[in-house]
Amino acid sequence: TQLNHIRVIERARPAKSSRMRDLQYAIAFGALGGLMLGGMIVALREYLDDTIKSPFDIVTYVKVPVVGMVPRVDSSEEVERSLYTHIHPKSPAAEATRALRTYIELNPTGQPPRRLMVTSALSSEGKTSTAIRLAISYANLGRKVVIVDMDLRRPRIHKVFGDPRDIG
Repeated sequence: TQLNHIRVIERARPAKSSRMRDLQYAIAFGALGGLMLGGMIVALREYLDDTIKSPFDIVTYVKVPVVGMVPRVDSSEEVERSLYTHIHPKSPAAEATRALRTYIELNPTGQPPRRLMVTSALSSEGKTSTAIRLAISYANLGRKVVIVDMDLRRPRIHKVFGDPRDIG
């Protein structure tokens, strides 16, 4: 037989707070680091974003006055969207179009313009609808209006007025 002279002097206990404190520090530093990294990404993205989102951005960055703002008309059909101010003459879009026409008429040169060009940087921003609305607004004043669709890729004015797409 074998004799073991093993005796328990004191029971083993886990360290009181060293691991728990390390875990709490790791969680705190991880959360703080994540917040700082997220904030830096947001700040960098905002710094690199050069899109124009408001009239204030136009005045600040492009340094030109805002002529007018016409609200977007939510309609799936292009004819209804383009003729919206004619169909609904008391709508906010019609009033904004008349205000835009008035601003153009009262320009600093003192003479009303004989020609207007409606353009934008991207497609589907409402050039056709705005041009048609302005033409209708000028026609309502009793002016003679000629509207020419110069969009050679996707002409659409003939669709709005129900005319055939012929030369001339």
